[in-house]
Amino acid sequence: MKISRYLKYKNQLIVLLLLLNYNAMAQVGVGINMVDPTHGVFQIDANANTIASNDVSDDIIVDNQGRLGIGVVPTHKLHIQTEGTAAAPVEGFQYQYGNGVHTVGAYLISNANGVARWQSSISSLRIIKGDYAAIGFTCTLSSSMRYIGTHISLDPGIWIVQMSNLIGLRERGSALVDANLDKKLFIRMSLSDSSVYPSPSQGDILSVRSSDLMFNRTLMSNITYTSSQFCMISGFLLVHNQTPSTKTYYLTIGGIVTFLRTQDDPSGAGLQSVNHLELFGLGTANSENILTALYLGEDIL
Repeated sequence: MKISRYLKYKNQLIVLLLLLNYNAMAQVGVGINMVDPTHGVFQIDANANTIASNDVSDDIIVDNQGRLGIGVVPTHKLHIQTEGTAAAPVEGFQYQYGNGVHTVGAYLISNANGVARWQSSISSLRIIKGDYAAIGFTCTLSSSMRYIGTHISLDPGIWIVQMSNLIGLRERGSALVDANLDKKLFIRMSLSDSSVYPSPSQGDILSVRSSDLMFNRTLMSNITYTSSQFCMISGFLLVHNQTPSTKTYYLTIGGIVTFLRTQDDPSGAGLQSVNHLELFGLGTANSENILTALYLGEDIL
């Protein structure tokens, strides 16, 4: 009887001690490599020195608000502190691309859903030069768009493509144009996804523009006069290559509207035919022509 009562009291005492110990652990927290976690409900002390020196530079701490600190007692959801100074910092954070390729000066940026990734910095400029035609392209004046032999290949991402093109004008089969012929020309240029335009478009200005051109800004244009014999078309287009690989874009010219200025019609409102004229010297690598692209980033966030 006495033995049974003794065992009963012993078991009750053990349960009581376990409950007290659990309560103490619940209030104090869990420590690894330390006896008493002093800064959170969970604390890892890598060098076992926190109690003696209160040094948490090697600790990982989770406090009672769910905040995580690495090398510091956390005051934010994620709080990381490394050693060193601004002049001589100690590396303490690395986020690695899946392919292991990194860009100097990249920064961490998030989208509208808060998902973060590395983005190339503007300080890490990438500039691509286009490929020019060996011989200047020649074509008749037409409302159709035509590839002039100049193109540029861009990696995935958003690019600002800068273009400047010298355009010559002359009589077909002649080196010059009649200076007395004073016609007004409206000439357009754009980028296309293809150098060949299948029927029925035949180079229609709306159908051949690249679908990667952004914000519905798809054309560059200028007005010139036949008597001037030369003109420039300059500007830039924003291109978003959304494919997973490098893509080539082709420089096109066309969409030409012509008007004849006369004494009765000084504005040149009457549409005129100029089948006897042609554009020449297009797309060559002369000093006036520019086709370059500057990388802006992977996406719009």
